[in-house]
Amino acid sequence: MKYTIALSAVLMVAMAGCATDVVTDTETHPAVAAHAVAARASISSLRSLVAAGGPRSHGFTSVAEVDQSDVAEPFPLLLLGMAELRNYEGDTGAEAMFRDVNEWFYPVVVSGQVRTAVRMGMRNGAWEPGVFGYAKVAKEAVAVREQLRAAGYSGDLALVHVPALSLWLVSHRDHGTLMLTPLRSDDAEGLVAGRPEPATSTLTKVAGMARRQGT
Repeated sequence: MKYTIALSAVLMVAMAGCATDVVTDTETHPAVAAHAVAARASISSLRSLVAAGGPRSHGFTSVAEVDQSDVAEPFPLLLLGMAELRNYEGDTGAEAMFRDVNEWFYPVVVSGQVRTAVRMGMRNGAWEPGVFGYAKVAKEAVAVREQLRAAGYSGDLALVHVPALSLWLVSHRDHGTLMLTPLRSDDAEGLVAGRPEPATSTLTKVAGMARRQGT
């Protein structure tokens, strides 16, 4: 599966009317049922934030539009730390570097169009919303997912976050090979937004970014 994802082009198509699937049948997906229900319930909290801070600051055209919103298919969230990156020499299994924080990243959509996102985490035995926001990340991650699906990929995806670099990547597998698609570019390291590459290659470039920041 060889392709380059043009994020700007995909986002233009998405904004023109390409719908994003919402989570509808949680009964047939028990693994996501609990946090999907909690994510949908969190929209009432989002409405309060939008009313207090202004609709446009949260990606909506009006407070009333929040009432029309729903949560779309989520991404499991993985974290990648700077220590692991700075020590990366290309000989470490990528997945061993990722930390599963038991969080899910839910795009929030209105009529299929991404407006914002909510991070759902397990706290005191219950799923709760952590942070609302990340509109740009949500739009770009959904654009990557839609392009992968359009290319025939039907497997699992995850969202990898490197907080210290403000970097997000979408992971998937191509015939058993772990692939990472960055959501932003870094010219110095040759990292190209929207271009899926084997994880070993992508992480070598991201490691270069981490080492530069440490100098």
